[in-house]
Amino acid sequence: EFLRFYGQLSTSLTRSELKLRVEALLKRVGLSHAGDRPLRTFSKGMLQRVGLAQALIHEPKLVILDEPMAGMDPDGRLEMAEIIKDTAKRGAAIFFSSHLLHDAEVLCDNLVIIRAGKLAYQGATQGLLDGLKSGYRLIASREGKTQEQVFATMSDLQNGIDSARKSSMNIIEVASERPSLEVAFAKITSAGSTS
Repeated sequence: EFLRFYGQLSTSLTRSELKLRVEALLKRVGLSHAGDRPLRTFSKGMLQRVGLAQALIHEPKLVILDEPMAGMDPDGRLEMAEIIKDTAKRGAAIFFSSHLLHDAEVLCDNLVIIRAGKLAYQGATQGLLDGLKSGYRLIASREGKTQEQVFATMSDLQNGIDSARKSSMNIIEVASERPSLEVAFAKITSAGSTS
């Protein structure tokens, strides 16, 4: 009923078309089993899912979400992330605010960081994280013993790989060491802080 009501307000679909859209959205957000339950019986995570279905009922080009994954269990967070990604792939622009920076790191191509009401960063998420790289990590092993090394430059990493291979070590992992968005956020927002 809730989704039908908002569908009637925001779409020009016929009753039968709207019924199909509501059923598809309930399935998409994982609530097909609860379509006949009163909203007051829903958990916080279920209400988040209904809110997303409501936002998508009219197939918008811009979706604005506030803390879309707050109150969700790990499975629900993964499902919500997939729905957000899928919605973006379908051509909608997704704008959301969140204090859960891991969500922004995983889902956002671009971000804005605001500190004390002022713009602290605006731009590509990866650009921010790549700009804060702190080196490269190499994990290698031989005869069941694992060794981890961190190198400051790509050249040093290449030398480390060459040395490991000459020592008959197996390369397990090579990764760029960069901070998480939480660390980047802390660096940006503490810059210029007086305390």
